[in-house]
Amino acid sequence: MSLSTREEAGGEDRLIDWLRRRLRRQPGGALIGDDAAVLPGAGPFAVTVDHQIAGVHFPPDLDPARVARRLLAVNLSDLAAMGATPAYAFLALAAPAGFDHRRFFTALLAACRRHELTLAGGDLSRSSTLSTSLTLMGTKAEGARWLDVVFLPLVGFDSRGVRLGTGGGFYDRAFAFRRWRAVWHTPQLIGLAYSFQQVDHITSAPHDVLMDAVVTEKGVVRCATG
Repeated sequence: MSLSTREEAGGEDRLIDWLRRRLRRQPGGALIGDDAAVLPGAGPFAVTVDHQIAGVHFPPDLDPARVARRLLAVNLSDLAAMGATPAYAFLALAAPAGFDHRRFFTALLAACRRHELTLAGGDLSRSSTLSTSLTLMGTKAEGARWLDVVFLPLVGFDSRGVRLGTGGGFYDRAFAFRRWRAVWHTPQLIGLAYSFQQVDHITSAPHDVLMDAVVTEKGVVRCATG
């Protein structure tokens, strides 16, 4: 639904009131203040920003919902490359008259919920050309992203790099950022096992992080992902 004439006449305040009601449903509630957002917790944070302009980065008549999802996806990939977990988003949106703000924000907030991301603030203005800029902040676990090689003791493994560990889940949580990109040069994830621990197939779960190789007493087994 597009903004009505009354809503347009009411300006930014009317749209922000509508947004506040929706933002209360997101993790952490509504963080948007009158002038700035107050964020709970502490870093370290990874921060990325991307600017998307109609007619330059996407067709001028693109569905506002797709514009929103596209803008978020570009930024999420940047955070993933840094091994950061999405936390907060800040949006600057300049849109022409008649732009369907509610369709845009409905899609953006739905996508944010899927990634446990909180829209914490931003700025709205009018422009003859649709222009969007999104800044994301992601929390960073110290160390894991910046290691060169990690050796992992195994209970079992297969040729694809799927592993059986001790069941604590630390490995998959620490290296979850690797699922965001097909190829990583570092850190290299190397399993340590005896050759008799290799099996034909281990059923993997969506959260599993695959190994690059396994070292056994018979040599190095290069995994299908390595």
